Amino acid sequence: MKYYRYISFVLFLLLLSGCIAENEGDVIYDEAMRQIMNQYEGEGIEHPLPSIYSDKKSLSGTLTLWNSPWDHHLAILARRFMEANPDTRVIIERFDAITDIVQLAALTSRMLIEPPDLFHTGVIFPEKMVMEALFLELNDFLDGVNGICRDDYFNGILRGAEVNGNLYHVPLMIGTDMILLNKQLFSSIGLQTSDIKELTLDQYFEYRQMASERHPDITVNLDPLFYIMDMFGIEDVYDVTTKQVWVNTPEMRRHLLTVKQLPFEDVTFTPDGPLVNYGMGSTAVDTRRYFYPEATYMYERSTDLISPYLFFILDHPNMQYSHPVHRVSRTGNVRYRVSTGLAVMRDSANKELALEFLRFCMEHSTSLWDGQGYWNTNLYSGTLQFPVNRELFNNQVGAILYASYDVQTEQRFIAMTGDEVYDAAVRDEQVEYALSAYRGLMESFNYEYKYNAAVMNSLIYPDIYLFITDRQNVDTTLANIQNRLELYVAE
Repeated sequence: MKYYRYISFVLFLLLLSGCIAENEGDVIYDEAMRQIMNQYEGEGIEHPLPSIYSDKKSLSGTLTLWNSPWDHHLAILARRFMEANPDTRVIIERFDAITDIVQLAALTSRMLIEPPDLFHTGVIFPEKMVMEALFLELNDFLDGVNGICRDDYFNGILRGAEVNGNLYHVPLMIGTDMILLNKQLFSSIGLQTSDIKELTLDQYFEYRQMASERHPDITVNLDPLFYIMDMFGIEDVYDVTTKQVWVNTPEMRRHLLTVKQLPFEDVTFTPDGPLVNYGMGSTAVDTRRYFYPEATYMYERSTDLISPYLFFILDHPNMQYSHPVHRVSRTGNVRYRVSTGLAVMRDSANKELALEFLRFCMEHSTSLWDGQGYWNTNLYSGTLQFPVNRELFNNQVGAILYASYDVQTEQRFIAMTGDEVYDAAVRDEQVEYALSAYRGLMESFNYEYKYNAAVMNSLIYPDIYLFITDRQNVDTTLANIQNRLELYVAE
């Protein structure tokens, strides 16, 4: 039977979680794009249409897009698609946040019963599905007649999203996992930050321990946003394709004991889940956070474009931290996460139109950042993350870099000479330098990391809670998680 394996998966989740609660809170946006854009796009913003559609035949039809609870990037592109093709309509339905197995099972059930045309894969990509039966394989589309030119994209990111050589969803915007190194602390243990390009989890803990031993008079913290569950994110602890699990290992035992000794001032562990107070964290809205840190951290987080000015201040005499460094898994993969991605459902009744919408989203190269204030407007349009389309990357990231450079000059973190011609030339040079540096980081990504919050929260955290609250020892904790994940990947 076609959906036998799907149904088996759902039944497996039911056994783990009890009955599936009805997925309340689904909001179907009839006339969605008009309403969303009235709410999120200010007046006077121009919407030039991609030239690739100027000579295409008229498209018509209706698409249903299941979007994430927070995404507005695809909503903006959907409106522009309808503007370019007046006889089309894109109806957006936002699914609830997926944080546990029950919600994942509910979403899975709905997807089987009433599949949409398109599915946003930035929040959850159903790893236990039979991919080829649920989603269209997209490499044939991308490389076929009237396909794309892969040189126009960061192709390592597209290849990194493949499953056994097949591509079932397309990353449009990605997030990163990078950190900055404390230059003085690294120098004190005999390491130069300029020589380090990536760190494994072993090195991540080891270097902090070395610095702590070198400076017994101060507290050397790890980084402001790290807490114990991050371990299971940095390392790939299971693989549903090969049905392997790597939890009950000497390395994970060592890591778990190490992390338990670290302070978690901003995390409260409860039976229902961790409460993380990110606060300003390493968002570094104020550049001085990098100059005069409130605590002695071995690392600072450098997430996406939250601090776009980073490369402008690396040589500032007060700068405490280094260039961004990749955190890599035990296999050495340089990981990224998809913040905005699209899959086309195999059972869509509008596959051709859905593929045209996918093409439109991929080839759209006009910056979505409106330029009216970096912190006020970029969150809804996905401009904190990095575009996979190279031209959009240059346009959008470049515009943000120019704006952030100007803010740094206004705050006097970048000196100006008063010679307008000279200062403008330096500005152009610095922006191109930063753009090139970010582009180099993008070129190195080769592996899509799929963080499954449902698995983390339902199958891993309960034992971590018992461990961190001293109700269970490390060996039992690892054995329980290993067994539970083995059951999960084997089903």
